[in-house]
Amino acid sequence: MIKSVIIAESSPAVSRSIAAAFEEHGYLIRGIFTDGISAMRAAKEHPPSVVTLDLILPRLSGLQLAGALEKLPVPPLVIAISAVTARTRLAQAKAAGVRYYILKPLANDKLRDVISRQLSTQATAVAQ
Repeated sequence: MIKSVIIAESSPAVSRSIAAAFEEHGYLIRGIFTDGISAMRAAKEHPPSVVTLDLILPRLSGLQLAGALEKLPVPPLVIAISAVTARTRLAQAKAAGVRYYILKPLANDKLRDVISRQLSTQATAVAQ
């Protein structure tokens, strides 16, 4: 199975950083989108392994996007990368299906750790 990622992020610099981290681990970048509707459309068309999203996106918020992704036949792993630190928002993100939450400014080593952990978890699940 091809490991792929969709990035939903309004900042071009953050998007490039996220894409580089995933490419280092062999992921195919299915697309970089600046709004939630475009990201969801792409996820339906070419289901990804992972979706990274900011909680603050136009047209469909990151929380709404995470909730919609959770309803796909095979939901992707959802990683939120956001500057939002409110406890209520973190709880909402978790309830919407966000598995990992990384605070901005983005620390590439934190994202790489999450990717590595996810890869080792997938390898363990396949081996069992």
